Amino acid sequence: MGKLIPALLILLNLLLILVSLFAMVVVLIRYRTVQWTSLFCFWLVLMGSYVDFNVKYPFGCTMDFRYVVPTALIGAVFLVKWWDEIPAKTTTLIKKGVAALTGLFAIFS
Repeated sequence: MGKLIPALLILLNLLLILVSLFAMVVVLIRYRTVQWTSLFCFWLVLMGSYVDFNVKYPFGCTMDFRYVVPTALIGAVFLVKWWDEIPAKTTTLIKKGVAALTGLFAIFS
């Protein structure tokens, strides 16, 4: 496999995470409701617990994806809400970009 494929997977994942975090920030700024803030706080608790678990048990199941899956779903919810609020031309470009990143990640994995 070499070093190229893992490096590409890390890069693609990082880009997807950054887009999701950007969507979270935009939604939280535009919609200061209890529901969106609660969802973000839930995401923070999940991420904090995951990081704490990795620090406490570094040789356990720290690389197991199942512990972090809910954070990906929450990120997707924020992405969808963000897509609903931006102009159609920009939405198409962003959706194609995210679809391309996700597709490339699937191919390389």
